[in-house]
Amino acid sequence: MSSSSANTSEKLLNFEDQTGFYRNITVRALKIRNQYGGEFSPMIIKHDAPASICGFVATSVSKYCAENLRGTMTVDEINESLSPLVKSGRLVRGLVEKSMKSIQKDRKTYLETYSSNFKSSKEKRTYLKDWVANYEISDLFRSSTTQFDNLYFARWCVLAFPEHATKAKHEEKRRHYEEEPFIKEQTYLEAFNPTRELLTADQFIEKDRSAKNFNDDKPMVFVGDLLGHYVTFVALKVKLENGEIEDTVLLLDSTQEKYLTNYASAVILKMICKVAFPDSIDLAAPSPL
Repeated sequence: MSSSSANTSEKLLNFEDQTGFYRNITVRALKIRNQYGGEFSPMIIKHDAPASICGFVATSVSKYCAENLRGTMTVDEINESLSPLVKSGRLVRGLVEKSMKSIQKDRKTYLETYSSNFKSSKEKRTYLKDWVANYEISDLFRSSTTQFDNLYFARWCVLAFPEHATKAKHEEKRRHYEEEPFIKEQTYLEAFNPTRELLTADQFIEKDRSAKNFNDDKPMVFVGDLLGHYVTFVALKVKLENGEIEDTVLLLDSTQEKYLTNYASAVILKMICKVAFPDSIDLAAPSPL
């Protein structure tokens, strides 16, 4: 990675953990509001939601980024756009509650419709308090992101891991058939606009979505499934002070954990780098795995 990349990246808010596994692509992580900091407790209680709210955070933050960031930005512009996600608890709480209300409402509707499938009130409460599932993120985006053609979901194929797939229940289990084409790849991408599509990375590249998004001056924003945690990835081009353009992927996370070198994160990140910057990623470079 060039020295100009390192110097410029240091000016990006409090981004950390720069990686060097992707030649010509800068990858940085930013800690936004902490989902376990206590400020979200009232809404968790109000909506009878799970204590781990990364699914609600990632979906809402992703929509914010898809709407408020551009495809090419200066460092100062990025800082100005993303600093509210770090500093404004009021803004982030408002964003998160919208996703929380929507998903929890759907869960309660499901409980009313399929009440006979639950053996006890305890089992119903467990269903309400469970972590957000991939199909719920998919449904949320399908119903609320039709205006975004730059918002995607980078997913693991649960069917590739039988020990996890066999634990699925209810709607999650019924939806597993969608993942059958991706068992071999283990990961895949979901697009929502103009129509919903489930795609391998190669199929995604064939559709030239990155060129369209960047030509329209839009970033590419992904909710990233990290096998037990969700984060937001933003692929965009950073305009440096010397006029050069730096292909960049930002990881926005709502916990204090480090995810850039986490196995699940590294796999998803490499896929995102590949589809966002197919001409920049060096697939022969040393793997972070």
